[in-house]
Amino acid sequence: MISLRWFFLVVAVGIHTIHGEDVCEFANLDFKTIAETSDPLQKDLIEGELPTFKYTVTDAELIGMKDCEVIHTECDASSSTFQFHIQCPHIILKSQYNSHGNVNALLIEGDGGMKISIEDYLIMFDGKYEKVVGKDQKSYPVVQNYKYESTPRGKMSFEFDSLFNGDKARSELVHRFFNENTKEVIKLFQSPTVDRFLDLFIDNINAYSKAQ
Repeated sequence: MISLRWFFLVVAVGIHTIHGEDVCEFANLDFKTIAETSDPLQKDLIEGELPTFKYTVTDAELIGMKDCEVIHTECDASSSTFQFHIQCPHIILKSQYNSHGNVNALLIEGDGGMKISIEDYLIMFDGKYEKVVGKDQKSYPVVQNYKYESTPRGKMSFEFDSLFNGDKARSELVHRFFNENTKEVIKLFQSPTVDRFLDLFIDNINAYSKAQ
């Protein structure tokens, strides 16, 4: 596997080999610096609303991006498009939460701390970029738009404090449901929670490019 920090070097080599064109602008980025500024990713407020379930996440941190590795990359300078797949060995989301509503007819009410742990998390990006010229006269990429798909492939766990005002029996019922149906439950938090963190990740790439 290729370290995340070497992603842009791999992209550049792939472009030259596959398309026979100039080296992709992504090769000029110092991705080690970008990865370090992306761990943790922090968000003050995220609000999620589903037909039967509402939640608010505050003081949120996504930990583990610096340990991700790129397992697939493509970049086409002629169409200004890119894609890359990142495999993250262990991602942790920590935050305060407030929730109310039903998930699969199970009532969930709580207000406290939460922790979601995901092992072997695959994130697949694709999108378009434009180039900017830095003070060193090198070209750098700025992502114009992107989309992603994510798949949890390993062990997951959910921990919620203060469910039902500390009612232990009802809290255990919710935890059992969440931890026995992890792949279905995680979809509740993919959008908008994961969306907001990945926006920050892309922002860090763009900020680096624009600062050169």
